[in-house]
Amino acid sequence: MCLNDKELWQEAIRKNTLDGFKDYLEQCPEGIYCKNARQILLSMQNTSEPVKKVIEQVATHEEINNVEAPDNLDVDVKDNLPEHRDFPLLSEDEIQYRNLVSIDSIVDLRKFLVDFPDSLHVLEIKGKLNAIEEQEYRNAKLSNSISSYKNYIQLFPSGKYVSEAERSILNIENRTGKKYSKLVYISVGIALALIAIIGIIEIVKRPRTEEDVVEIEPEIEVPKIDTESHKVVAPNCELIFAKGGEFQMGNTSDEITTDNIKHTVLVDSFMVAINEVNIKDFYLFLNDYGSLTIKDGENKGQKITTNTRIPKENGLFFVKQGAENESVGLVTWYGANEYAKWLSEKTRQSWSLPTEAQWEWAALNLSLSNIGDGLTEWCLDFYHKDYYKDSPQKNPVNIEGNNTSPRVIRDYYINTSNKKLFYRSFSDTGTAYATYGFRLVRKVF
Repeated sequence: MCLNDKELWQEAIRKNTLDGFKDYLEQCPEGIYCKNARQILLSMQNTSEPVKKVIEQVATHEEINNVEAPDNLDVDVKDNLPEHRDFPLLSEDEIQYRNLVSIDSIVDLRKFLVDFPDSLHVLEIKGKLNAIEEQEYRNAKLSNSISSYKNYIQLFPSGKYVSEAERSILNIENRTGKKYSKLVYISVGIALALIAIIGIIEIVKRPRTEEDVVEIEPEIEVPKIDTESHKVVAPNCELIFAKGGEFQMGNTSDEITTDNIKHTVLVDSFMVAINEVNIKDFYLFLNDYGSLTIKDGENKGQKITTNTRIPKENGLFFVKQGAENESVGLVTWYGANEYAKWLSEKTRQSWSLPTEAQWEWAALNLSLSNIGDGLTEWCLDFYHKDYYKDSPQKNPVNIEGNNTSPRVIRDYYINTSNKKLFYRSFSDTGTAYATYGFRLVRKVF
């Protein structure tokens, strides 16, 4: 019991400040005016962190919601209570909004829009996201590099400048390809000139014969497939063994996204491709498949790729010189999944996109190319933001969805503490950006 309860309360009322009510609660944690002090403090939700901690230590929400002025409270004290004494508790969206005021986290801002679609602050949050997007795209244009445009597309996959960014990427690639081709042509020209000079010297030394005249025809190399043996050679599809085991999947709740919470997962052993599927192998698939849309099944007619500028020669798709081993982008989930089915048929082996659990297990434990600094990769799972809360522990894979439900995309980055933080998001199955790629897994025989 606080001996000078009344005097301390009257002093807090006189000051009518955060520190005044805080001092009262600290000195009289069981005082008769505690509930009043707690309600007054809580009505000032824009307080400093120390005051919030006092509230958390001395009150529960149930107690605060049932506050009433004590019967023995002096009339003069009641009359001097601050006007905000009976303010209601702030709503959850208001509390979250106030926490976001000084934060420019795209993930947190988007999560607010998902969690509180009817909030009065929706327009303001959207405006903040638009401002961030405008700045990111301005930065990309100033840098004018493939990596800067890809970074913008990854941050805003449905942004209003995505088309412009993708065109810029293609323009840069075309310019780079032309410069590369010029260098190749110059180098080849110099080499041929040297050979010709040496040949001329040799010819001068001996009498000219008919064998000296040779007609050379230019040869265009295009992807081919052995249609008789149906044998597919995928030079970039080198596999590594991923031994099964148990691990903590996801991040802690305050890192990147709250739908990526840590939980225990057990996966069986599998084989995983060291590299993302490259352009050469994907065009080999397109030439054999004979269509840029799914030919049959429930996904019939869906686009395999959104790239409408794939070069053709003699009726076949071909790869620009120097780009053969680059990871293929602009592939929809339908296209990535169809590629896995096609490869399974051709090799009579079981290939597929990795599950989320397989992808993260491999990213944690294996030396894989491109992962973390390459493309964002498709996974087999349907996306649900709360799936981690109820997912099975062994070999989890979310199969709850239909052919238009969004699918999971995964990536990670290294923070300043050299720690891997995993990015988990989703995209429509028919969507494809230059930053979307994929790698395959295969069952262990």
